[in-house]
Amino acid sequence: MTALGALSYFLPSQLNNLQAMTTESFREAHHFVVNNPMFVNYNESPPDIDIIQQKLEQKLKPVTGTWLDKDKVCLEGTRTDIIEEISQWIESPNGSQTLLFCGEAGTGKSTISHTIGSKFELQLGAFFGFNRTFAEARTPSNALCTIAYRLGIKFPEIATALLAIIRANPNVLESTSILELWKTLIVDPAQVMADSGQQVLIIIDALDESGKREEDGPRDKLLSLLFVRLNELPQGFHVFITSHPEGDVMQYLQGQDSLDTQAIQVQYMSNIQGTNDDIYKYVCSRMMKKTASGKLEEHQCKILAERAGEFFQWADIVCTFVRGQGKGGIFVTKRFERFMNLNKSSSNDLHALDKLYEFIFNDALDVHDEDAMTGYRSIMSQVLAAFEPLSQATLQRLQIEDDGDTVSSVLSFLGSLFTGISNSDNTQVRPVHTSVLDFLLDEKRSKGFRVDLRQGHELLAKGSFHVMFRVLHFNMGNLESSYVMNSEIKDLETKLSNTLTPEIIYACCWWDLHLQNMKPSDLRVHDLESVKRSRR
Repeated sequence: MTALGALSYFLPSQLNNLQAMTTESFREAHHFVVNNPMFVNYNESPPDIDIIQQKLEQKLKPVTGTWLDKDKVCLEGTRTDIIEEISQWIESPNGSQTLLFCGEAGTGKSTISHTIGSKFELQLGAFFGFNRTFAEARTPSNALCTIAYRLGIKFPEIATALLAIIRANPNVLESTSILELWKTLIVDPAQVMADSGQQVLIIIDALDESGKREEDGPRDKLLSLLFVRLNELPQGFHVFITSHPEGDVMQYLQGQDSLDTQAIQVQYMSNIQGTNDDIYKYVCSRMMKKTASGKLEEHQCKILAERAGEFFQWADIVCTFVRGQGKGGIFVTKRFERFMNLNKSSSNDLHALDKLYEFIFNDALDVHDEDAMTGYRSIMSQVLAAFEPLSQATLQRLQIEDDGDTVSSVLSFLGSLFTGISNSDNTQVRPVHTSVLDFLLDEKRSKGFRVDLRQGHELLAKGSFHVMFRVLHFNMGNLESSYVMNSEIKDLETKLSNTLTPEIIYACCWWDLHLQNMKPSDLRVHDLESVKRSRR
């Protein structure tokens, strides 16, 4: 180990005291920088990227599934002006470091964020998308750890600095302080890029879905640092954020007079020009392609686009539904005619989306058929209560009663509102947009289609016990010996995959949280006894 390498093992307090004299001692040395509180040696060959990734992943435990999705970019030829404005902001060496896109649900904020991420992939250091469906995993503290991990993977110099910091202060990984994680895992390592001239882009999508709104809670602290402390990053860093205009977000924006106005720039989706034309182009691209069930004419596409107002999500769901994601035997033109009977709502609020969602549910389900609605409430409550999205096949295997393919019988007609409907084996079922989730959980908006999450937690708890009682046994991997390390077992993943199915993994990971979200009276002793008997 070189002398410089050894210095990385000093504690930060010791490094602070050593910095001045070390700089003097190494005045004639080359190929290294002194960056308080880290010493980074560039004379040594950088470690293998796979080793770096493995070390960072082990230390930071990043959340998976939060990265850029190139399938969610804007249709080519749409949103051109606003994308160009954002591009100029990213490429500008001066001005604000933070750009916030603020708008209602369904206006296309996330699509723009994925488009920008794809366009500037070379500069993209981190992309993190919050999502209420994954609320248990995508917490503010996990977001910061994941962003730090992504920055380290993208930029080896940040990885070196980050690993040195963690080695010197391993307790930081156990910290629950949002501000400590921000400064220690992101701000301090980023300083090694201060004089590099490199432009670094960080994208945070759906900030409004970052947790519960509570004073001085994790979400509140995350908002505070994003609106007040982003200027602690080196000048070359740009942070692009999208959010609904929720109360706590707007409070920070309204207090901008007391903030550094050069540090944050705000763009409201309602002020973007050309949205209606872009929606029209999008509808035409989807609906004027001839299929077995027909296509729409240009004037019909124009009507749909006008109905959508400024809601890209409305247009997307309508197109999916009219193209045939629902009951069979009806041609595109007939489905279009049905939408002409849907009362036009204001495009300035959520009523347009609510009317659309209500229409689709009424088309797929008979609200007066009690048996059908009982099955709907049972399956849908489990879809929305699951702590991680499940495929139809996994959800079916978590059912206690095996009455055929009950999951598919409910979900197969809702493909315009949920992903994972066409592929029952692998694709996870989840709402196409969080506005669908909000609609179904609000009785005033969804009325007879309202979903009770407590029912879902009860059913998934029972289903988890059902699976665990039936499947769990000693030596799940059928290993030859328990006296060897996992790394020494040949084809360990293959051996485990044969017995550790998605449903048993889910049940073992989440059964306790489902119990916590139930009332004590919801799960009785004889319920567990009946579940035990079902294994025999």
